Amino acid sequence: MTAPNIRANTGTIEGKVVGLAVTSTPQNFILNASGSNKLLKVNTIIVSNVDGSASDEVIITLVKAYGSGSSETFHLAKNIVIPAKASLDVLAGSVYLEEDDKIMVAGVAASGDLEAVASYEDIS
Repeated sequence: MTAPNIRANTGTIEGKVVGLAVTSTPQNFILNASGSNKLLKVNTIIVSNVDGSASDEVIITLVKAYGSGSSETFHLAKNIVIPAKASLDVLAGSVYLEEDDKIMVAGVAASGDLEAVASYEDIS
């Protein structure tokens, strides 16, 4: 399915919030499943460093799926330093996720110091 026509939308728009404890292994953060018949509008991604003294780096990627089963990865944030007791708002604007697209998050040291929170709209 292609992305729903937002202007002609007669379905629903639901506000969602998701959180994730970031590890050094890339994890799915926001995923629009294949066959979902939905469009996800990601409005905000905030990464916080809850450590009192050590900084860490964050990597946030968009995995863009194509109908042929192939995909490409694009960085929304690459090795951005998050100082101790600081937060970063990663997005300057909204990002739309079509079916089978996803956003993944990983930390470099990621010893339990980073947390990610996102706010998005689930449009169907």
